[in-house]
Amino acid sequence: FLSLLIVSGRADFIKTGLLPKLEKSFALDNDCDSIKFKKNWVKSCTFTTSGSSLRVALVGDSHAGVASDAVFEVVSEFGGELLVAPASSCPFLLDIKLGDLNCEQLNKERALAISKYKPQVIYLANDYLFLLGRETVVLGDVARHFRKTLQWLDDFGIIVVVQGQVPTCDYEMSLLNKVVNQSMRCMNRELSKSDAYEISGVLKQVADEFTNAKFVDPLPITCPDTECAPFIGQMSIFEGRTHLTVTANKLLKPKIEEVVRKLISPVAP
Repeated sequence: FLSLLIVSGRADFIKTGLLPKLEKSFALDNDCDSIKFKKNWVKSCTFTTSGSSLRVALVGDSHAGVASDAVFEVVSEFGGELLVAPASSCPFLLDIKLGDLNCEQLNKERALAISKYKPQVIYLANDYLFLLGRETVVLGDVARHFRKTLQWLDDFGIIVVVQGQVPTCDYEMSLLNKVVNQSMRCMNRELSKSDAYEISGVLKQVADEFTNAKFVDPLPITCPDTECAPFIGQMSIFEGRTHLTVTANKLLKPKIEEVVRKLISPVAP
């Protein structure tokens, strides 16, 4: 049987019928999936909904783009506006050095935009495994710059909802699995969950130091069993090996809404 090892993107395999059609996120659909080289991005990537004056900013790397649907739906329910500011391969952490001058400059621009926009809530979604893939970055560096970022936002009185680390998932798609709808597991299942668990543990520990920061963990929702799998029933969980699908990220919406409601209370309706 034909078998495909999915270790990166899925676009090449959609035409085979083995993989579901790629989902377009809210950010991608509005040309705001990566503001890295986009001019006037604050104006063109701010979306207003009817209702109250709640202001939310969504920042991070490409994981923030995937989260845009869930976050926009939450903002729509409360009423207000959302600034969408993800940037591919450019996590939002203050003063971290990645050897990418464009990213470092963009983070300065995003910090300036946040200080001017004055959101009440920020949803922060980064791929910290991407950072740890750099030879010069260790988990202690991530924790230090993450704490500095939360402290800076706290000084502005901004509420921060932190999305935990999304696990990676290498998986094999075969015609047999497609025909009989057989469940699969991530081939790197032990490393997948343990790495994400360790990173999320550090993020949560730091977030707990701040009254205005709350942690949203994708692991119990996207990996409900002891091991992560590329599908839960008919639902595709992973987009490639490092991202959740838009649909899977929406599983976090009830938790995001709950956290935001508690944090902004008694302002929330």
